[in-house]
Amino acid sequence: MVPDTPASGSPQQQQGYADSHQPPGTAAEGAVAMVPHAPVASASHQQQQQQQQQTLPLEQQQQLQHSLPLQQQQQQQPEQLSDVKVQALEALNSAFCRHIYSTALSYLQQQYSFERVTQQFLDILERDDPFESPCSIAHAEGNSGKNRYRDVVPYDHNRVLLPPLLQQQQQQQQHHSSSSRSSCAGADHSNSSSKAPGTYINASYMTDPWLPGDANQVLGYIATQGPLPSTVADLWRMVAVTNTSAIVMLTGLTDGSTSLGNSRPRCASYFPDKEQDCLRLPGSITVTCVHKNSLDENVFFRQLEVAWAPSQQQQQQQLLPAQPQQQQQQLGQSGAHAVAQQQLPSLQPQRLWINHYQYANWPDYGIPPATSSVRVLCHALDGCRRAGCKIVVHCSAGVGRTGTFVAVDMLLQRLHSLTLQLHGTVREEDIQAAVDIPGLVASLRKQRRGTVQTAEQYAFVWQALMDEIAVLLQEQQDAAQDQQQQQQQAGPEQQQQ
Repeated sequence: MVPDTPASGSPQQQQGYADSHQPPGTAAEGAVAMVPHAPVASASHQQQQQQQQQTLPLEQQQQLQHSLPLQQQQQQQPEQLSDVKVQALEALNSAFCRHIYSTALSYLQQQYSFERVTQQFLDILERDDPFESPCSIAHAEGNSGKNRYRDVVPYDHNRVLLPPLLQQQQQQQQHHSSSSRSSCAGADHSNSSSKAPGTYINASYMTDPWLPGDANQVLGYIATQGPLPSTVADLWRMVAVTNTSAIVMLTGLTDGSTSLGNSRPRCASYFPDKEQDCLRLPGSITVTCVHKNSLDENVFFRQLEVAWAPSQQQQQQQLLPAQPQQQQQQLGQSGAHAVAQQQLPSLQPQRLWINHYQYANWPDYGIPPATSSVRVLCHALDGCRRAGCKIVVHCSAGVGRTGTFVAVDMLLQRLHSLTLQLHGTVREEDIQAAVDIPGLVASLRKQRRGTVQTAEQYAFVWQALMDEIAVLLQEQQDAAQDQQQQQQQAGPEQQQQ
């Protein structure tokens, strides 16, 4: 079992985590799941529903009771639920899940062929306009050197905006004051803070258009490039201010080889590989590998402790976000997503616990030999989602492998969310909309240029989703058969209770 994720929160929360006897990475009970739940009625509304049900004939009461989701049925009359009734409700919920899975799988199988999917991807590319949104900030002076590839940069509208470093923020304020006194009429300096040095990182917020807007603001993904040696500190600064609890790394530090036989660098080293090793980085950052194990033959899990040296109080202050009024102004002008304002302690080191997952053998511009490891990795992130935090995903450029993984994970979360809806409220067209792969990929490409780079990667998204649904459907069918056998063995007396 993969350890759950500790949310990076207040010092008191982090101290409680450190003092606990739970294994590192265990999430607190009661954490919130990422997927949207069905609306729950208020207490007074539930009482009215119960009173109305009591006035109905017994047969109609039973029909109404069975139309409710399993959790709400158990909450209404917990004292009256016998083991047999619980089994009946579980069977009803299992049938509901099987309906969703079988409908989705049948729809995907009817739509899928490699030739059709390849043409579908070409149609997406034809409609795609990589210059629809500007990328001016990524190419600005002082920022272009932070991009690993010149043609893979974030759009202005959803780039991750780092808070200015303390020294640069002071210089910016002095420059703004001087400019205000000497500026001519009509000059516009309202957007200067969002272009200040130190605020740029090659990273994009990635949201699912199928989810409500509020869920995307709190949760969601950050797609970024493999850091350069000069941007490693920026990566950890981004993790600190965006409420990130997990990093998914889909590349090795080097990848392939050149014609001279030399490996090509794909990602700078930003964490120690072995358990209990420490890595000291620029910016007085120390990263320790607290724990390491493997999830399967391809995926490695590490729990990392990230600390800023307590003697470098100025370095800690440099991580502080901009002043609320100033930050609100720069976010409003740039259109970027809100940056979580995580206050760092002034007299003690800031410590973060990050779950790090690495799939190093995924080839650049290619796909894994099977979908199983990618699906294992998606399930490993469930604890991070319950903690209500963002997930950083990167490969080398942050578009091909990164976009493929994000698409698969989003689709699996959509499917899971359908199983939590009210029975009878999920229509066939709702299921088809949830597994709309071309619509999702087209949306992701509008959020980060080049997301899902090849037709082969696009077909992999289809295959991964179909493989996962087939496994879930088989599990539900096996569970239903086991339950039926248990009921038959229980005998007629227990079934009549």
